[in-house]
Amino acid sequence: MTLSMIKRKILVISSDPAIYSPIQSELESDTTEIQCVASLSEALNYITSAEYCLILIDMQVSDMDKIEMIRILRITRHLPIIAVSVPLESNEIITLYHAGITSFVENPMDIEICAAQAEALIRLYLQTEEESKSRATVALG
Repeated sequence: MTLSMIKRKILVISSDPAIYSPIQSELESDTTEIQCVASLSEALNYITSAEYCLILIDMQVSDMDKIEMIRILRITRHLPIIAVSVPLESNEIITLYHAGITSFVENPMDIEICAAQAEALIRLYLQTEEESKSRATVALG
């Protein structure tokens, strides 16, 4: 069974229904499960107990330093991270990219564009994972 046949899991870190509800409505399907958590500390528990193919983080979540959280997420798992935030200055967005985000979406967001970015990042992530597993199998065989 290939990775693309496994049910995909997306973790959304947000306590704001205006952010997580449209994402859930747009992306959840028979092949994609969306799990929403309200805090960064709760997110760490989820990340260590399940395999995700994408994390979407609302930068307005206030229980932990977001830059530090992104760095921890990046060290813990090598997977795409989309940051959603109110408009930021260029240097703040650059800091987020340097911390480890893969994509930045400004809020209020166009949910269709956000969903398209999510799908593209998941597709790239899954292809990379399959190629890694293929290389590992060839190297062992």
